[in-house]
Amino acid sequence: MSGDFAVVVSVWVHQGREQEYDALEKRSADIMAQHGGRMVVVVRTGAAAGAAGAPFEIHVLTFPNEADFAAYSADPVTVRLRGVRSQIVARTELSRGRTLSR
Repeated sequence: MSGDFAVVVSVWVHQGREQEYDALEKRSADIMAQHGGRMVVVVRTGAAAGAAGAPFEIHVLTFPNEADFAAYSADPVTVRLRGVRSQIVARTELSRGRTLSR
């Protein structure tokens, strides 16, 4: 595989917490950028917050390498935000890989 390290994140948000989620994701994107990461694509699925089926949102994130993603994950601000995030986000699924040029 070649290309940037990529993470696909599926997020289920608690009902009524959508605005808080949007603010949290903005803060997360700012921290990501400090570690070379960026949100390449954000897809709001149309599923209602609190729904059990499809995720509320799907993100494709890229970082120059896995070490930069690990640094973002271990960043003290990211770690502090996890407590807030757990009140807003019901469930998260991550898939890791590499971007491809086609």
